[in-house]
Amino acid sequence: MKVRLQASDGVYEGMADCFSHIWRTEGVRGFFRGLSSPLIGGAAETGVNYLVYSRMAQFDSPLRCLANLIETEGLRGLTRGFLPTLAREIPGNALFFTMWATVLPLDVAKTRIQTAQPGTPWDTGVLRQLAMLRKEGGRRSLWAGLAPTVARAFPANACQTHNSDWQEVVWDAAAVLQLAQQHFPWMLPVYLAYPKLVQRSDIARYMILYTHGGVYLDADVECYAPLAASLAGKDLVLNCEYPEAQRHIGRGAVCGRSVEVGGRIAHAYELGAWFTPCLWNDETCQRVIATWRQVAEDYAPFDIDVTTIPVPNTYDKRRYTRVAIGGSSSGVLGIDAGGIAYAPAWGINSLTYQPAFIFPANLGGGSNSKYLAEAISHEVGHNFNLGHDGTSSTGYYTGANGWAPLMGVGYYQPLTQWSKGDYADANNFQDDLGTIAGYIGYIPQNNGNSMATATPLSVTSSTATTFTARGNGVISQSGQLDYFSVNVPSSGVLSLSVTGVAYTDLPVQAAVYDPNGNQIGTPINTIDYSGTLGLTGLGFSGQSRALPRPGIYVVTVTGVGYQDAANYWSSYGSLGQYDITASFVAGLPR
Repeated sequence: MKVRLQASDGVYEGMADCFSHIWRTEGVRGFFRGLSSPLIGGAAETGVNYLVYSRMAQFDSPLRCLANLIETEGLRGLTRGFLPTLAREIPGNALFFTMWATVLPLDVAKTRIQTAQPGTPWDTGVLRQLAMLRKEGGRRSLWAGLAPTVARAFPANACQTHNSDWQEVVWDAAAVLQLAQQHFPWMLPVYLAYPKLVQRSDIARYMILYTHGGVYLDADVECYAPLAASLAGKDLVLNCEYPEAQRHIGRGAVCGRSVEVGGRIAHAYELGAWFTPCLWNDETCQRVIATWRQVAEDYAPFDIDVTTIPVPNTYDKRRYTRVAIGGSSSGVLGIDAGGIAYAPAWGINSLTYQPAFIFPANLGGGSNSKYLAEAISHEVGHNFNLGHDGTSSTGYYTGANGWAPLMGVGYYQPLTQWSKGDYADANNFQDDLGTIAGYIGYIPQNNGNSMATATPLSVTSSTATTFTARGNGVISQSGQLDYFSVNVPSSGVLSLSVTGVAYTDLPVQAAVYDPNGNQIGTPINTIDYSGTLGLTGLGFSGQSRALPRPGIYVVTVTGVGYQDAANYWSSYGSLGQYDITASFVAGLPR
């Protein structure tokens, strides 16, 4: 029951519900699934314990026991009676490795058996499980999770030991509810709407950190070193949690069991080792984060979450799609391809058309997060029923002047966007944005959309003659203008910076208007029309405008395209997130 509850993703309401479900669907036998594996493992552990204890009982320390054995019997004395003891406790088997290394494959098999859905291929015996493990990930997959298993054997108070000068605060449901009521009343309806405590905990950690600062650790986190060195000089530190090998049983999630496709194996993602799932390291983790950020930015205009968190089994299948990232297309499809997906797949109440598959081995070995992200966004585009973007001479347009359509080939250009064929020599005029929005909708504009409704920039620092104000937004639809206001106390110079987030799809244009609504100077473009992506990336910084008198000035932000007669592309897909900073200095230059 413990294993079922831990691996159920919220399927059961509690222990009683889990017990009832097992009794109804599987009978008494269901409570003893995977019993043979722990029996064998327990026998091995008991045999080693008896062997050591038989000698230790005569001495008051391990060192004196060891010295006496070597002095009286030599090195052979250390192993006398070893095999008979093991033979007695583990009939028909011999133990050649340490206890954990020996029994871990059986523990992995036990977990798979206990969490398998009845009637699935994983609902089988120990030997069959071991054979499937080896087929999926090679011999090393039999020892998946060895490091975290050993790590969990350290004392549970390791965090307190390494950080003795820190104050530890344990938050329960009542304390978090009180915090939400006092400091986040606007979030309270959302918080209370979540039916599961674990869902509320995911929100609670951010409320706690925002209010009190410090470090948030789940109850099962172990500390291997003091935290101070990792936090020194940093305002924010986010930890990458390495997924455990058995976390997503049979689901083909970000890290977990490999996925079977037509009798062939698509292995789980790991940088440079497609045959060895889930042996993650820092570089692998950073690649996953970078890939996620790029895909999230491609879908930033839409009302959808892009996440590596697995979707609960009970969630409406018409409201999500999944991507399995790992392996080689030649091993799965028998062809060379970066990815493959059904079109359409969204809105269908079946997992038959999911997931889309991405093959890092065919995308530079998985070390280039841009290649992975381009393939993911492209294949999910097919899930939303998008077709390929090409030209009169090729089915996949590779782009020009630093730009390419997402539904073409985006690997080789720094900027890729959704398109409706408004580029030179296009052969597909499908409205990508409108098609996707037809399934999931756009996010609403979160800033003012006129001079009268302009969003005031927030002042973050000031002196008698200067101040800095900041804001942010998302351009979510073509042609959208975001309006910001800034109140200046005197004449002076306003310096503007507008920058997109990492991996932005948004080349920006900004303009400044005086209190009477007259534009000051020309618009500030991020595109250099001489043929390159100009200024600083797709944003700009330090662009100044003289303000002749005090009053409320307005700054607009929108997306911009490239206006070359031969290789143009419009502002249609120039969408995404951005930050804006306005710095004012009183007095006009002489």
